[in-house]
Amino acid sequence: MFKINFIFIMKVRNIIIAVIALSLVPIINVKAQSKKELQLIIEGQNTTIGSLNSSINSLNQQFGILSAQQEQQKEQIKELKKQVEELKALIAASNESKLLNTGWTKRSDYYSGLALVQDDNTNKYGFIDKTGKLVIPCEWNGAWHFNRGIEGLSWVQNDKGLWGFIDTAGKVVTPCTFTDIGKYEFFEGLLAVKDTNKKWGFVDMTGKLVVPCTWKTIDVTYNDEGLVPIKDSNDKWGYLDKAGKVIIPCTWVEAKGFREGLARVLDSNRKYGYINKQGKIVIPCKYNAASEMFKNGISSVCGTDGRYNNIDKAGRIVK
Repeated sequence: MFKINFIFIMKVRNIIIAVIALSLVPIINVKAQSKKELQLIIEGQNTTIGSLNSSINSLNQQFGILSAQQEQQKEQIKELKKQVEELKALIAASNESKLLNTGWTKRSDYYSGLALVQDDNTNKYGFIDKTGKLVIPCEWNGAWHFNRGIEGLSWVQNDKGLWGFIDTAGKVVTPCTFTDIGKYEFFEGLLAVKDTNKKWGFVDMTGKLVVPCTWKTIDVTYNDEGLVPIKDSNDKWGYLDKAGKVIIPCTWVEAKGFREGLARVLDSNRKYGYINKQGKIVIPCKYNAASEMFKNGISSVCGTDGRYNNIDKAGRIVK
């Protein structure tokens, strides 16, 4: 509407200017008239010009008003756009928190597009998608969010307290047969699990059991050098590879993970030393105490005299 009025006023303004120009023609074409007649014509022209100037001033004022209204309209549009963006954000936040009136409590962020929720009445766990829709029913006694170590899988616990794995469709991939899962404790892409006989083994990244649960303990604290310490039913320690093969027999009272090619072991005399990945003793078991691992080729040990020294990987004291 403002645009139409503005164009109309500009056309009127141009017509008035043209009228002024035409009204001056008689003055230019005057040839031989008396001084008095010429003065009357000039006075008449001046009156006309004054009237037209007033009209132009009035139009300019209206033009200024319209311009101000246009600016005001721009500001209103700008404010309206801002309100629309705020409304969009509010809708997004509403979608994010649709749990307010559903009887669920959100327990995690979204992983693989799903978030862990807990039923406020039954305390059981399920999963919602990003629209707030419950896509995996709240039927599990316990659960972890998806992708916690294994992409596309979640650990879930049944009514008997046993753990297994489900995929993002809620399908059980690995039956709930484990009493414990090693959480973030991985070894060469394998996850430690414990069965109902209280023995440990490993599942792979699909949830498949690939190393049978036959070990009393698995220590995955330091495990990035291809061997992991395991304890057998006789409480003796050895080392296992990712295929489940025993590489170093279970003969040690205690064993730690490898670092820089060596691992600390404790013998039957309760003395510490270090072995290599072939199980050969590189630094004799003669220390009352020793660091769990080498760092930059150095370890700290305590001899039978109670003194601490730093040694290198050949067992030599270094200053």
